[in-house]
Amino acid sequence: MDLAKLNQYLAVRDTMGGWITPGAAELFAWVDRLQKEEGIVGNLFEIGVHHGKTSVLLGNFADSTKERMGVCDVFGLAEKNITESGHGDREIFLNNFKSYVGDCSFLQVFEKRSAELVLDEIGTGYRFFHIDGGHSAGEVFGDLCLAESALSERGIIAVDDYFNGAWPGVSEGVCRFMFERPARLAPVAVGFNKVLFSRPSQQKWYVQQLSAPGWEHYFDGLDPSTKLREFFGVEIAVYIASPKVPILDRIGYRFKSLVGRLRNL
Repeated sequence: MDLAKLNQYLAVRDTMGGWITPGAAELFAWVDRLQKEEGIVGNLFEIGVHHGKTSVLLGNFADSTKERMGVCDVFGLAEKNITESGHGDREIFLNNFKSYVGDCSFLQVFEKRSAELVLDEIGTGYRFFHIDGGHSAGEVFGDLCLAESALSERGIIAVDDYFNGAWPGVSEGVCRFMFERPARLAPVAVGFNKVLFSRPSQQKWYVQQLSAPGWEHYFDGLDPSTKLREFFGVEIAVYIASPKVPILDRIGYRFKSLVGRLRNL
């Protein structure tokens, strides 16, 4: 996704219900651009849709002439939402998708629990797979198993809320997958409440590209940096960002902090 299209999405993002931050949206858009520059073509999928705040973003990534997109959510079937991690509405989602993506011919909607999805119905060849559905350990483990089976060799899986203390089941589910199914996936980046995974064969390439010069331009409202840190036995890119603050405000804040420390001596 180019910057102009990303900015168009960010301008309407808050009109839709959901929980993706601007930083996460910009990170996803940066991944999409890297994939397209490398000629990586594939389908897109999202588990956990709500009103489509992230699905609309992914829909704008897709080339509808050769890529398809699938989404899965219980929508109005509230009794199937075990962890009550969000109640979606199918009609609101479809209206948002039509308004901000337009073409729906490449979209397939699965109104069910993700545990009921099977590989035969969603197919394979996914270059981007976003997991933001049920937040229990069992649900996350099952979603990762499905995503890994459907992922293309050069694709990315994004997992939401791994470091969110309100949902400890997410990290438990991911850890279970990594230990029970070793060498299937490798982390490549952490940032903005997301963890990105690739195939082990692509791990180093993604880390190099995600931290290469130029990525900063995708984070307009942030003052970001990247660090290399070890995670699950490999070196990954960690995005560290804070809102941009004018230099005079920064100096004033640091001066006040210094004065406060001196008073406490």
